[in-house]
Amino acid sequence: MRFFKDAISAVDRNLSALFLFIAIFLPASVIKLVCDIFLERHYGIDENTDVLPPLLHVYHAASLMLIAAFSAAARSTAFARLAARLDFPRWRISGHKEALRRFFLMWFVLDVIAVEAPVLVLPFVGQRLGMPEFAGALFYLWVAYVLLIVPVGTCVMFHGHFRKTEAGEIFQPLLERIGPTLAILLISFVAFFFQIVLLQVAKEMKGLYPLIDIAFVYLECVFFAAYWLICLDHRDNNDDTLVY
Repeated sequence: MRFFKDAISAVDRNLSALFLFIAIFLPASVIKLVCDIFLERHYGIDENTDVLPPLLHVYHAASLMLIAAFSAAARSTAFARLAARLDFPRWRISGHKEALRRFFLMWFVLDVIAVEAPVLVLPFVGQRLGMPEFAGALFYLWVAYVLLIVPVGTCVMFHGHFRKTEAGEIFQPLLERIGPTLAILLISFVAFFFQIVLLQVAKEMKGLYPLIDIAFVYLECVFFAAYWLICLDHRDNNDDTLVY
């Protein structure tokens, strides 16, 4: 719990990173929300509609990719700013442009899979292919994947790049600090569960969605900081000479 408490303090001391994340991600989220509400009210189409016109399939896929792109941009820049404060003076990636160049594609790929799978893949497997049990198993796999996005991305950013030949070295900090890592994963699972519950409760008051987004953006920054602090602890206790 030490790393989690220290992460909360770190984010609270560096709110500019949180505000940057919100400023990038929230407008895209609000625009998608407005479009979804328009479709629901004027065409009676929502997430419970079984058969969608082809153009709406395109809309859902494109809007989710837009969300993934803005999320990736927010993570790349906001997390880089937070890392610079946590790891001063060793964090040598300067500026948002450099952070986007090095990490945007990684976060985008991770986010696209996370946002597209429950909307496109799981319904296709469960309904079109008639394999609801397999779709249920895939759902739990998707939950595990979502929980691993931030620790995986954090390790790659801490290492400075990703090469599959260096995968063992990249993820070594969290694997060798498995106790704190599992503790943060458990907290993130509880947070993810409450996020799903809140979104279900707020279905009739979708104007609350942006407030829920803000709350969980804060938690995501805390989780990133916690994993980063674990990586720092591993490096500092192993005299690592990693250069970013």
